Amino acid sequence: AAAYSIKDPAKSRILDRTDVGDGKDILAKTAQGRLAAEYIEHGEAMMVATKKGGRPVRIPLPEIPTLAGRRPWYSLSLPPPPPIFIGRIIDRAIRVHENEAGTGREGAYLALDTHLHFTPDAEDHTGAFLAYFASSYFALDMEKNAAPLGGGGLRIDNRVLAKARVPAFDKLSPKAVRKMKDAWSEYCATLDRKRLDAAVFAALGMARHLDAVRADLGRLIDRRMRASKRADDGGA
Repeated sequence: AAAYSIKDPAKSRILDRTDVGDGKDILAKTAQGRLAAEYIEHGEAMMVATKKGGRPVRIPLPEIPTLAGRRPWYSLSLPPPPPIFIGRIIDRAIRVHENEAGTGREGAYLALDTHLHFTPDAEDHTGAFLAYFASSYFALDMEKNAAPLGGGGLRIDNRVLAKARVPAFDKLSPKAVRKMKDAWSEYCATLDRKRLDAAVFAALGMARHLDAVRADLGRLIDRRMRASKRADDGGA
């Protein structure tokens, strides 16, 4: 699927925000978590040199001032989860994720570094941005500007996303923004890219460019895939 809403964190490689810093008992549930727990236990047993009352002393690592105020001491200060995740790696389609079930402008989950985070300035523009990021227009922009990877893929980084052309939704009519939001909801249910594109391009007043954009996008993707296949075949 090219886009979907996150509903099952176990299937989406998304970290439930409530699980962060809840204790080593949570870490013990997975192999990676157990390795992290061993690292924490190593830290708890570590003594570090510092000064107390002007005299050199050794104290447990969790008691140093920068860690002592944390509960638990090994917890991290994490940024608010964004409402939108964009997959960094592009094969034939960009993967756009709606971070549902959050409150206000925040999402419910934190993503690994395989995803870019995006938070619109206005909460009511989230659905419209999701539709745009899943559209062929944004895909064409990324096809031209994202960094090439081995195997024919592309990688989006924060610099590329920062330079991406995005609509000024505050200048669109509320009706147009609502149509894009509705288009995203429909797309999540149907994964019909053509219908999504039609709604997005119409809302942006670009319907006359739809066929040309889709054709250009298809040509660039096919060219990228053919180049990758030639490389895999030894340049033959």
